[in-house]
Formats: sequence, structure tokens, C-alpha cells
Amino acid sequence: MIHWKSRLIAISSFCVLFGSLDGLAASFTPLPNPTGGYNLRTGVGISADGSTVVGSGFTTAGPEAIRWVNGGSPQGLGFMAGGTQSYAVGTSADGSVIVGRGDALQGPGDPYPGNTSTQGFRWTEADGMQSLGYLPYGGYYEIATGVSADGSVVTGYSDGSGGTMAYRWTQAAGLEGIGTLSGNGSHSSQAAAISGDGLVIVGESNGAVGDSLGAQAFRWTETSGITGLIPLPGSNTTRAHGVSADGSVIVGNSYTSSCIECEPSVLGRNNAVRWTDQGPATLLGQVPGGDQGSNALGVSADGSVIVGLYQVNANDPLRGFRAFVWTADGGMQKLLDVLLTQGATGLSGWTLLQATGVSADGRTIAGYGLNPAGEAQAFVTTLNVVPVPPAAWLFGSALGLIGVIRRKVKT
Repeated sequence: MIHWKSRLIAISSFCVLFGSLDGLAASFTPLPNPTGGYNLRTGVGISADGSTVVGSGFTTAGPEAIRWVNGGSPQGLGFMAGGTQSYAVGTSADGSVIVGRGDALQGPGDPYPGNTSTQGFRWTEADGMQSLGYLPYGGYYEIATGVSADGSVVTGYSDGSGGTMAYRWTQAAGLEGIGTLSGNGSHSSQAAAISGDGLVIVGESNGAVGDSLGAQAFRWTETSGITGLIPLPGSNTTRAHGVSADGSVIVGNSYTSSCIECEPSVLGRNNAVRWTDQGPATLLGQVPGGDQGSNALGVSADGSVIVGLYQVNANDPLRGFRAFVWTADGGMQKLLDVLLTQGATGLSGWTLLQATGVSADGRTIAGYGLNPAGEAQAFVTTLNVVPVPPAAWLFGSALGLIGVIRRKVKT
């Protein structure tokens, strides 16, 4: 006879895999739009602990940076001095520091006093939204794109002497340009993300990597400077969008003129890729059934979970996108399918367009989509387990259940 404890262990193991017990199913939470306004169709960021999502919405005051804490009501973050719009894109590990861009009125001592320009900001509850300043000979635009886990280091890009340049910001040093790739046509760079420890910055720069010349993904550290990341074979453009906590895994896309092995075979497509230990780009694959392009946008702390978008309709670049989640074991999967498989509810009528951020443990994913009314709206979802292929779920759970029962029967 099977002991009652054996049955409980077996049933619990089965339900953890399938999310069928109360509280174990994956969750899907639409993030409320601002009162009287709507969510802007822009990427959203998420804190490493998964508690805070940041983005932007159209409020009664105009386009405004907002945050949601634990899926609650949206909180407007305000504007810089003299500004009328702001957009949040990134947050520290605990959600206490938020960065982005907005417009602000330049004051005495600024490059163009009395003029309004785009400026990057760093926001805290205590100090509100503070401009980060400018690079030398800049002053027309500066944009913050990422922040370290403790909120002390910010990255982004700014105009300056000779063109646009990626920067690193600290309270002590202010904005410091990090340079561009070498090679013909090298005159600009844009940072997209920074590692949790603040030591690695990634983005894109004009320059040369091997035989490729043009926009190339880069990795920067203080000791090595800015170095190009090797693209996929046949690629002439690469972009880096996200980086793991220690900087060892970078994700983005590599554009190729053709993809014969892709389904369907298409000419000219972006391919979601990752770089590990600065090695060559590795293709993340395709969602089941194939796609017409993809782009990796966010990565977990250890690099094991990657999120982004894939393209289902090349003729519709906005509504033709759908969100994906990737793991080494599961490959690239449709986020919607994973959520439904894990028992999430409330998804009827939703189109999940992009997954743009993921928590440190890879389980909480933020993005935006179209709600049942066809309106843009941000969402956050928490998986009950890191996704694996559906067949593996069934096989693994069955073996686990049978194995436990057999062991208990023999005893």
C-alpha cells in the first residue's frame, strides 16, 4: 500500500510542473492605465526583485514616466524643471532609483539657457527627477537608458563633440563618454544597458567588426574600453539591448541578408542572439511554427532566461510583433503559450506584443500588449517554473510521479 506521504509528494511534484494547485499557476497581471489616460506603446523595465515596473503613460499632465509597485496603481513620477513630458525605461534592483528621459528648460550655466531640450534623468523618492547634465560640447539631447543594481551608475547616450556618444554617469564624475568603435565611419555610439555591478555597458556603435562595417554591438569596461561583439556569419548589423548582472551574457540581435534555415525562409531579417564570454553571436532559434524575425531585449541575472519579441507579419511592424521567452532547455517559446500551459488566467482577448524586461531569477516578466479593447497596456507576469518544452513537462512529470510511487511501493 502506498503511504499517504508518498501520494502527497507525487501529487505535489506533478502540480508544480503543471501549475494546477491553487497559488502555483503562473499569473498574468495587466498594469492599470493612468486615470483618464492610457499607456504609451513603449518598452517597460522591471526591477531585479520583480517588485517594480516602470514605463510611461499619457496622464492628465501629458506623456509622463510612471511606475507600478507590486502590480498596483500607476504612480506618475513628474517632470524635470520646465518640462512637459517624461519617459521611464530602467530601474535599480529594488525599484528605488528610476532612469529615463524627458524635456527640461535649460538654466544659467547650461549650454543653451532658456531653451528646452531632451535630457536624461535619475529619479528617487527623496529628490524627484534630476537631470544628468551633458557631455562637453553637447546640450541638444541626452538620454538615460540603464542603471546599475544599486542605482549609483547610469548609462545612456548624449550629443557632444563629433556626434552622439555613449556615456557612464556617477554622482562624483558626472557624464563621461566611453568612446566609439574604431574603423571607417566610426563617429557615434549609443549605450542600451548596464550590468548589475555597474562595470559593463553594452549598446551599439558605428565601426568595424571583422568584415562588418556599420552599426555593431559593443561591450565596454573601464579596463578594456569599447570592443565590438562578433556578429552572426553574414551579418552586417548587430545591436546589444541587455546584459546579465555580471556582464558575462549579452543579448540583442544580428541582422542577416537571408536566413535559409529559418521557417519561413525570408530575405533580410533580424535574429535574436546572445553573446557569452564575449564569444561570437549565438542564434536563439525560432518560436514553434517559425517566425519572420526576432529581437532579444532583456536577460535574467545569470543569463539563463531571455525575453524579447518575434515577428509574425513583416508588413505590420507594430501589431505583427509577439512576446517570447527563451531558455537553453526550452528554446524560444511564445510567452502566451507558456502562460497558458502554466495555468495563467485573464489572457482572453490579449495580444502580448513585447516582453521587454525580466527579473533576476527569470520568473517575473514585464512587457506591453493590446488589451481586449485594442488599447496599449503594460503587463507583468510571474511564471511558476522556468519554462521547458511542453513534451518535457509531460514526460518529466510522468516519470517523477511513477518513480516516487515505485520507490514507496517497494518499501
